[in-house]
Amino acid sequence: MRRIAIFQRDLGVGGIQRALLNLLHHIDFTRYRIDLYLCDKENFFECSFPKEIQVHYRPRLPYWCRFVPFFLLRHFFPRPRITEHYDVAIDFGGDHNETALDCCICPADKRILFFHTDVGTKYRLNPKYRILFGFFKGKFHCFDEFVAVSEGIVSPFRQVTGIKDKPIHVIPNYIDVPAVLEKSRETVDFQVDANRCNFVAVGRMCHPKGFDLLLEDFAKAVKRRDDLHLYFIGDGPDRGQLELLVSTLHLESHVTMLGGRPNPFPYMALMDALVLTSRFEGQAIVVQEARVLGLPVIAPKRLEKVNPLVHGVDDIADALVSFQKTSKSPDLLEQYNASVLQKLDELLCS
Repeated sequence: MRRIAIFQRDLGVGGIQRALLNLLHHIDFTRYRIDLYLCDKENFFECSFPKEIQVHYRPRLPYWCRFVPFFLLRHFFPRPRITEHYDVAIDFGGDHNETALDCCICPADKRILFFHTDVGTKYRLNPKYRILFGFFKGKFHCFDEFVAVSEGIVSPFRQVTGIKDKPIHVIPNYIDVPAVLEKSRETVDFQVDANRCNFVAVGRMCHPKGFDLLLEDFAKAVKRRDDLHLYFIGDGPDRGQLELLVSTLHLESHVTMLGGRPNPFPYMALMDALVLTSRFEGQAIVVQEARVLGLPVIAPKRLEKVNPLVHGVDDIADALVSFQKTSKSPDLLEQYNASVLQKLDELLCS
């Protein structure tokens, strides 16, 4: 039986956290023994762990440690020892110093870092990330192999990190199809106007998700077609700015913000289509989840490179105006998920 250590800072709201939970519920425990190391007990999605998983909690670093070069953190900020020896240690989130440090000190035959975003575009668009990257970039050289959640983010990762000769495997996120379908049937006190075309956008309200871009396009569409309504599921630091933009664009009667929902699927199931306008993504698992629910996906061409299920459009406003309701055809993703598990097995057993 292979012994696997997985390091993730928290299970708060986010696609990475959801992806990890999906995976943990579909690991073959006859072949793998999983220890999960967390730095926070938050569990936004209110999910339980399979009984076979051992959960351990590690201390978080102070905020200011993100401004300390990684090699100094490694040598002068010792972490509590991990005595268990593993075949593979995985930094699943790939973004935090705590998990990278713990993965580095963990006795393991192989260390793997997963990355879930387009590092190249993030580095180019986000000045704060560029500054922080200068402090933590040294961590990448501590790992033996890497996993990208889509083919389109491999080359930008190599360019920005300087990792040229180490293996990068492409393994998309596993989608828990039965859970999505079951949760979508949960009763909620919510309805949409069937006489309108109802669109939904799902995600954290932050700059990378491009909800401001969506609102600007939606305002153009509403001027040409009045029977459109847009729902947002999510919360985050930009919510106030987005609410102000809704008012500025006079969209109050066409936009509803539902806030963060641990279970977004009963709301998504009532919609006619998902709209995705992120400035950058790693994969955007909400696309697969929407397909499970039979929702068409409207997204710009720039996101085609990170998700093969996205057939991008040149103009979001035009796509919204021309949208016509169709009968929903759920995609159960059998081949997709089988391929994900096969690739994961190959990674963990090599």
